[in-house]
Order: sequence, then structure tokens, then C-alpha cells
Amino acid sequence: ARDIEATVSPHLLALPPAGRLAYCREAWRLLTHDAWVLQTTQGYKLEFAQVPAIQGLHNVPTRGQSNQVREAVSELVRKGAVSRVPPSEVKFLSPFFIVPKKDNKVRPILDLRQLNESVQHNHFKMEGWHSVRDLIQQGDSMIRIDLKDAYLSVPICHQDRPWLGFREGDKVYRWNVLPFGLRSAPRVFTKLLKPVAAYLRSKGLRIVMFLDDILVMDQSPSLLANQGHLIVNLLQNLGFAVNLEKSVLTPAQDLLFLGLSIDSRRLTLELPGEKLANLLDHLQQRLEQPVISARQVASLAGQLNACLMVLPEGSFYIRNLQTDLRRALQRGTYTTTLTLSRDTRQDLAWWIRALRKTPRGQIKTPPVVQTIQSDSSLKGWGACSEGWTIGHHWTPLQSTWHINALELMAAFLALQALAKNVSRGSILLELDNTAAVAAINRRGSTCSPQLTRIAHELWSWCWARGISVRAQHIPGHMNTDADQASRRVMDASSWKLCPFTFSRINCLWGPVHTDLFADFSNHQVRHYYSWKPDPQAAAVDALSQDWTGQGLYAFPPFSLVSRCIAKLQSSNSPLILVAPVWPSQPWYASLLHHSYEEPRLLPQSHDLLRSHDGQVHPMLSTGSLTLAAWRLTNSSKHIANFRSRLHTSLRHHGGGEHSSPTPLAGAGGNAGAIQGLLIPFLPL
Repeated sequence: ARDIEATVSPHLLALPPAGRLAYCREAWRLLTHDAWVLQTTQGYKLEFAQVPAIQGLHNVPTRGQSNQVREAVSELVRKGAVSRVPPSEVKFLSPFFIVPKKDNKVRPILDLRQLNESVQHNHFKMEGWHSVRDLIQQGDSMIRIDLKDAYLSVPICHQDRPWLGFREGDKVYRWNVLPFGLRSAPRVFTKLLKPVAAYLRSKGLRIVMFLDDILVMDQSPSLLANQGHLIVNLLQNLGFAVNLEKSVLTPAQDLLFLGLSIDSRRLTLELPGEKLANLLDHLQQRLEQPVISARQVASLAGQLNACLMVLPEGSFYIRNLQTDLRRALQRGTYTTTLTLSRDTRQDLAWWIRALRKTPRGQIKTPPVVQTIQSDSSLKGWGACSEGWTIGHHWTPLQSTWHINALELMAAFLALQALAKNVSRGSILLELDNTAAVAAINRRGSTCSPQLTRIAHELWSWCWARGISVRAQHIPGHMNTDADQASRRVMDASSWKLCPFTFSRINCLWGPVHTDLFADFSNHQVRHYYSWKPDPQAAAVDALSQDWTGQGLYAFPPFSLVSRCIAKLQSSNSPLILVAPVWPSQPWYASLLHHSYEEPRLLPQSHDLLRSHDGQVHPMLSTGSLTLAAWRLTNSSKHIANFRSRLHTSLRHHGGGEHSSPTPLAGAGGNAGAIQGLLIPFLPL
């Protein structure tokens, strides 16, 4: 079998880009055994919640200038993305249109809104700026790889192509590949990239994949350059077309990714100069227009949303624009015209002033310096932090407010009373009201102007002091030990590792002094930190504590593994971490990077994880969970000593390269590889 990292053959590159994944079956089989992925590379089967009604071939509009549309269709035919077919071979016609791209080209869109009503909607997670925030390190070199015609590389199975018809003039066409506009397209493409990401992360690469944009980071520019060539070869051998003109394969510390400029030296984000100038022009034009279309409003809202990583205050200056758009769409379509409200015009003027200052955003969130709990009733509010407890009655006017507004105001008053001496850093707010938590974290509410106003006041107070704030929901009945014991809600942090298994880890790498993620029902040692308030815990929220010292042990909720590793990177203390063997996760490569002993696979048994009432973890019951214990450090000396005794992973003793990824990512007893060195799993 051909090595999936070898230089791609000219024959493969000469194939039409549309549906090229189907020609690379053997490469995909070397990469993964996932049945859905292997099937989809040969032809994605549309996932219908219900079979759509077959449409007659009535006149379906095609938007845009006829010459441009005709040229776009001809280009799609040339690529093999669409085919002209007899009307009898089409079951469903959808409008076809084009949208301009930044490079003066156009993107063809099949308006599948009507068909999408019959397509399943499955929740999924995409990587993005949150992944960059957790993975990037100060001073990193970076490269970017751009995929060309990414969706077009995914074929549609033949029996489902009749659902993807459109008309251009008197001609009928059928889409052969994954079209822009299909509800499931982002999820399909993200799932296809999962095994690619897992393979690369098992080699120790720090990588973020957001659809057709790929960011790779490393402290070593020379190593990163080699990684870039490996990734390009891998992607091309799998059938993806790499846009070498738009990709940046020369390592740099300033790089454009997802529309923003990353500076890894300062760990900041900026709007590129041209994008900033264009946005200012658009804002000025919209202010001067007496009437504007709903489509123009939607476009502007999208542009402003993309700036929030750089200018988070802008969250409060988009709400009125979104309200204007929502009202316009309630009485019409995207072609409907409207007049911007006075409040919206004031918001756009704010954006112009703010953008002219060339704002710069921080990638990393500052460490938590204080945790505050607040609560509210219809009579008054209360809060506690660091041994202080305060409270007060509501005014007659406030007592008429909705409970959600009272809960949010209680959090704001708690900040003012208990964090008045804090400057810089981050504050964690713990509330038992989900609407208030969402209003803080999302900086406002699309449903409640009152919540948006209070949230704006809260954040403005924090920004004036250089404070960042994050809200977290806690169960409402946690005021007494009895309530905590009787009303506690089972969550991802309440599973307890088998005490015998923990004792073996403790004997191997201990002694453990602090259990970082525990509660009264599952702590392994007397000194522990709880994720939520706990009557016996030494502290609350391990991620906000100082990790200086020895004997740290962490078995965090799976969703917090990435943040746990990020915390380790700012600490000088070693850490014992228990985590699932999930190479597709963004944090997996970081486990390999920070290991300084061989990780241990925990024994597979139903007793490995149990709840406080004896329930077996459901993923163990199905055999879908494997756990490993990792010994991690941020010490380059300890890491170097460990790697000095590892063996190379990329070549056999005879010098030939592996043609399969099977030695990596948990298969065959191996955790993965770092800088070409194989890290084996050992049994506990």
C-alpha cells in the first residue's frame, strides 16, 4: 500500500477536483476504520428526517446576472461538480445563485432551504478560536494550509443526486458533490477531517482544523516546516486539493487565520488593515443609506460578529442591528428593505469610532483571581466570596422585575461589593440561574433588552478595571450540607475512579497530595478541590488555584481536559492526569508534548468508573471508553530526558517508512509520537 505521507502522484493531482476523495479509497483505509467516513468518501448519503416531496419542474428562480451565473455553471461542469441531465433525472429543483468572494471570484450556492427542512439536524462541535486559545503558546511559529474547493471534493452518492437539481436558463443540472447550502455540509466535512486530525495529533502536531482552514503551531520553525510538508502530502493523498497560493507554509509569528491576524509573540489578534478599511467603508455607507435591504443588514451583522474576538465590547452594539433584521424578516424576505432604527445608527457610529482606534484583542483569558457566588429572591439579593457574605433588599421598582433580571443584577451588585479592589485578572461568577449565566457569557440577550442592558453595565464596570468575567451555573440547593447531599445533580465530574486503580497510580507516581477535580462523594485523598462549592473541599475551581507544589492529581470532566493542560503550561509543577484516549481531540497532541514518562493504560472493567450511588459509567458499559494515566510536566529538562530514551516511530529498523498509521494513537499499545519518537502505552 502507498504511504499516505509520501509525495502525491502526478496522476492523482491531474484528476478533476470534484469528488476526488472517491479515488483515494486505499489511503483512507490506511488512515481510519470508521465505517461512516469510509462510506462518505465514496459518496455521502443525504440524511433525511423525512423523505422530501418530489417537486415538479416548475420555474425555479436563479439569482444574479445571467452571464456570471452561466460562467459559474460552466466552471462547475468543467470541474465535474455538476452535470447537465434530462429533467426526468431530477426529483427536486432549488434556486441557484452566486456570491462574490474576496479574490474577485464567485462562490456558487444552491439555495436548499426548502430541501433542508427534510434534512436531519445533528448537533456537532467545530474547532475554532477556542481551540487556538487553548493550544497556542507564546512565541509559536505558525503555518496555515488552505483547502481549495473543499466541499467539492466530497462526492454525493448516485441515488441521492436527483435531490440536488437546479435550472440555468432552459437547462437542468444535477449536483454531484457536497454543495454549499446543504444543512449537513459543515458537519459532514468536519467529521471527515476528524481522523485526519487524530492521525496528525497522534504524531504530536498542534493543529486546529476549521473546515478548509488549517492552523499548525510549534515552537520550532524548522520542525514546523517539515510538519507542513507532511500535512500537504497527507491531504493530497487523501484527495483534498491544497491551495498552495493561499496557504502559508513558511513559519511565521504573524499569521492570518479565519480573517484575523495572530501575533504569537504578544498573543494578540488584530483585524488586517485591508479588512479594517473595507469594514469602515461599509459602516459609513450603511449610515448614509436612508433605506437598506435585509440582506445587506445580515451581511453587516456577520462582518461585525467576526470582529468580536478583537473587540468584545462590540457584542452590545450588534443587538439593535439584529433586532432590525429580525423584524424585517418577520414581514418579508432578505430582499425586504428597511430603515435602520436610531439606536442602530448610534451603534454603527460607535463601531466606526472603536475600529478607528485599531483595536487589539487578547487570545488567552487571564487567570481567575476571585470566585463570587450570588443569588436572588423577589425580596433581595445575597453574595459571598473569600469569607465575606453580604446582602440587601431590592428597591420597590427592582422588586417588580423578572427573576432573571434580578439574578443578573445580583451578580453585578456582588461584583461591585466584593471585587472593588480587583484590577486585572479574571473573576468567576457562580449563579443558579441559566438565563443570567447566558447573558453574562454571551454579553447580552437576543430576547430581553433588560438583560442586555444589565449585562452591558456589568461588563462596562469590569472592562474599566481591566477585569474579565466568566459565569458558571451551579445547582440552586447548595446552601447546606444536607441540600448538597440530597439535591446534588449528577454531572460529568461526579464519577469516581476505582480506588484500587487509583492506589496503583499513587504507588507508581505518588504520593498524591491534592485531588484537583473531586467532591465529597468521589475524592481520592483528604485534600481536594471541587469544581463547584463543596462542604469539605480545600478550595473551589482547581483552574483558578495556584498549582505550585508536588503531588497534583487530576481526573477532570472530559470537557475540561484542554483547560487543564493549558493550566499546566503556566505551572512549574508536575501533574498526574487521567484522561480518555481520544486522539481526535485538539488537546491530545499536548498530552504527548508534556509527557515525561510512558503513559499507563487503565484496566478495562465495569468497576473502573462508578457514580456515588453505584451506577456504572455508560461509556464503559458499551466498551467505548479507554482511560490512560499520564505523567505531565512543563519542564523542558524532564521532557528531554524522557525523549532521550524513546525510539524513532517513523521508520523500521531497516529504514523503510511505515505505510500505515496503526502504530499510532493507542493502536498496538502506542500512545503516539512526538518529533518522530514513539511513545508507548504501558499497562498499569
